[in-house]
Order: sequence, then structure tokens, then C-alpha cells
Amino acid sequence: MKMKLEHYNYILDAFRSNVHWTPLLRESIANESNARDHDKRFRWDMLYTVIGSRWICDNVYSYLDDSHIDTALRAIMREIESCEESALDRGVLEQSAWYDTSAELT
Repeated sequence: MKMKLEHYNYILDAFRSNVHWTPLLRESIANESNARDHDKRFRWDMLYTVIGSRWICDNVYSYLDDSHIDTALRAIMREIESCEESALDRGVLEQSAWYDTSAELT
């Protein structure tokens, strides 16, 4: 992966802080998006939602293109999903603790 570790960790932390939106955003994309690849659409929607385009342009696009960024985003999602599954398996995290079905995106 070509993304600098500091940028990877910054994005990872931002995604982790907003993981509660994951199911709701995925559902929204599945129901309303014409995207061929819903997982890719989700990764990029999360990136622009939790990080913002200015930071991405100022820090990441100066040395990476979309394919490199998406590689990092896939790794970030695998890391987050494996941590969630592990926590659920151990009973440390209840599903309702990170997914409130009544929550709305603002």
C-alpha cells in the first residue's frame, strides 16, 4: 500500500469514530444508489463524509490516485469489520451499542 501511515491512521480513526453510521449508510446506498459496486460507493461516501474533500485533496491526492486510495480504504474496512466481529464474538460489544436503527444521518 502506498498511503502514508499517518494518513492511513487518520482515516482509520475517523472511520472508527463514525462506525455507528455503517449499517444505515450501507442500507441507504443499497436502496437509493445506481452504483455498480455498493461496497466501493460506501467506502468513498464514508471517506468524504467523515474526512471531507479539502483534507483529502490537500493531503492524499498530492501523491496518490483513486486506485491507491481505494486500496487503503479496503484495508481500513477490513480492519474495522474484523474488530467489530471480534468484539461481538467476545460479547464485549452488543450490536445495539453501535447500530441504532432509529438514528438518522444529519
